[in-house]
Amino acid sequence: MKALKSLYPVLVLFTLLASVGCTKATKVAGTAEPLKPSTKTKSFTLLATTDFHGALLPETVTTAAGEKVEYAGAALLSSYVKIAKSKVSGPVFIIDAGDMFQGSLESNLAEGAPVVQFYNYLGVSAAALGNHEFDYGPVGPDSIPLHPDQDPRGALKARVQEAKFPILGANVGEEPSDETPSWLKRSVVIEQDGIRVGVIGIATPSTPTTTTRANVVGLKFHAPLTPVLKEVKRLREEEKADFIVATFHGGGGCFINWVSKLEDLSSCDDQGEAFELAKKLPAGAIDVIVAGHTHKGVLKKVNGIPIIQPFSHGKYMGWVDVKLAAETDNHPRALLGTSVRGLVQICGGVMKDKNGFDTCDPKSLAKYADKVLPATFLGMPVQPDAEVVKLLEPAIASVKPIRDRPVGKVEFTDSIKRSYGSESAMGNLVADAIRESVPGLDLATTNGGGLRADFPAGKLTYGDIYESIPFDNQLAIVTATGDQVYKMISVGVSGNHGALSWSGLSVTLGEVGENPCRISEVLVNGQPLDPTKTYRVGTSDYLATGGSGFDSVKLTDSQIEVLRDQDRIIREVVFASMSKWTKTFTSTDFLDPAKPRIVFKDTCKKKD
Repeated sequence: MKALKSLYPVLVLFTLLASVGCTKATKVAGTAEPLKPSTKTKSFTLLATTDFHGALLPETVTTAAGEKVEYAGAALLSSYVKIAKSKVSGPVFIIDAGDMFQGSLESNLAEGAPVVQFYNYLGVSAAALGNHEFDYGPVGPDSIPLHPDQDPRGALKARVQEAKFPILGANVGEEPSDETPSWLKRSVVIEQDGIRVGVIGIATPSTPTTTTRANVVGLKFHAPLTPVLKEVKRLREEEKADFIVATFHGGGGCFINWVSKLEDLSSCDDQGEAFELAKKLPAGAIDVIVAGHTHKGVLKKVNGIPIIQPFSHGKYMGWVDVKLAAETDNHPRALLGTSVRGLVQICGGVMKDKNGFDTCDPKSLAKYADKVLPATFLGMPVQPDAEVVKLLEPAIASVKPIRDRPVGKVEFTDSIKRSYGSESAMGNLVADAIRESVPGLDLATTNGGGLRADFPAGKLTYGDIYESIPFDNQLAIVTATGDQVYKMISVGVSGNHGALSWSGLSVTLGEVGENPCRISEVLVNGQPLDPTKTYRVGTSDYLATGGSGFDSVKLTDSQIEVLRDQDRIIREVVFASMSKWTKTFTSTDFLDPAKPRIVFKDTCKKKD
């Protein structure tokens, strides 16, 4: 459900250190007065996380030699944080850029509570409000309010109450006053060892179209620049902040993230929300941006502001060192410089990659047959934090029987892959399962952003389905005209909102007149799409009610039937359909490269 433009190889930035450069104090409204720095200094460290998505358990990759390597997960991440704290001088502040809870059985069945427990233990200083923080809806099993007495943000408010760290959204207003909701803060000042760090939180303005709309009714998500500058002025002038961090659940992505190329933006997304904000900020307003939302890696300086985005799911943490003047003639202290260490990979074991760096990147390890080495960080051995294992044990044990439940006799000879930007075997499988779940459906479709993990080779479990489809979106039956179906297809191939996978439909894109990438043919079950005919389409309520660009289709309420019960959650629909399947499948059963359901002719560049 996030607007990613492309996928790219993971770049490991493990121990590189390079100066971003000294930030000179400039007289700008809301920024510090120019100061003469003292010869004495104070330093602190920022550690950055983002898009954890409930990833409490470690992931495992099998090397080419058959060895197992664990990476990510709460216990390993905690070990890295503890080692960092033991090795640096000065305070350590942990800043998160949002989307903390949604994504795993262990987190979702408790509506995010285990993640809050873990973040409290870890010592997170502050977090931005992510779009998926709203996904749970009211407290209890309903994912949206079905009765007038249900609070659409009840589960989120419960997590806010439990958190020992503030959740921030300076650009979020609540109707009718447009003031910040009482359960949310715009910014916070964290003080330790005499250092005052101001943190401003920003939610992505796209939140209403990237979560279930019913749960954000009455909230407004404004463009960030004006709210951020307002908070900068208050933090600098009233709160006397020495350093200001913006934690933004809006990011970007860069193919090249090497510290030595901080100034080179040529490999970065043209339109990244964090980049756009940085370009508009006056000099000296914000000192560092911690970004998120896109699940990509960023380690760049834009308009003089370091932006750090450590991918997602606890696989990396970002690291920035800051040096301040310890004494000055007036307050706040002068910023002497920021140094970016990089994006630190969270590994339980490592191999040497082709450049000689330690890595646990699954794509790399799957190709290597070298001996797996114990992971070390800053010269210290890495072991999963036993206290975190103990802390999370009840949540993990409670869902294990559910996680391990087999999906009928389904077995795969190879992995069933998902894709955000193009038709995928996983997407086609899910669309097929939806279509066969309701007699009389002409078509079914699902969006790549709603699929969060591949199906592994071998026998499938309910846990595999849950990891792939963690959202509690309900099955919706849309009665659409052929013209509206055409608009749905157009949304999916535009490249603006991620791709759609279809069942019952085939599309060809190619040269039509002056447009080299126009839809040239659409077949519904082998017959040409009739613009005036009515079709029954199975999909999620998220799409049917306007998510990921479907608002442009302009479906009316009378055209949408949402099936609101637990058995009609898309994940449960897929589980029920697949439980009836008895054969062993290969990925080509769902996406044959020689015969894709969506065909891009040579004249049309594939959106991926």
